[in-house]
Amino acid sequence: MRRILLDRAGPRTICQVLLVLVMSMMMISTVTAAPGGSKSGRVQRTGNERCWVTPDPVNDGQQYTVFGSGFTTGQAVSIFVGDGSILMGVSDNLGVFSAWDWASFRSPASITVNVYPSGDRKMTLLATCSFQANGSAQ
Repeated sequence: MRRILLDRAGPRTICQVLLVLVMSMMMISTVTAAPGGSKSGRVQRTGNERCWVTPDPVNDGQQYTVFGSGFTTGQAVSIFVGDGSILMGVSDNLGVFSAWDWASFRSPASITVNVYPSGDRKMTLLATCSFQANGSAQ
């Protein structure tokens, strides 16, 4: 049976069939590897994104952590804290991320945190929260 198939299909035909199979497998793996199965480049929101900071309030020089939940699995985020700090994070398989920094807030203030998708030129706001900074002791 094998000899009959090889006799009918020449080496060129076999190579063409193998090429088509390999290309098909590569295309399928590319589509399944895309985040959320979408290659549109648009931000896919869940509508449940939220963030919070602990501890609240935070003292100058103290470590604080920004947490987020409700994000798309594997979502890379840029976290803008106040006017200067930018933290980075990636959500896990539950849609949760965390990122920390040392507080450098010299004066008491309410600090706003904005979470955007990393690399999004349109700066699509995914979540916002705030916390209280006590400032440094005088």
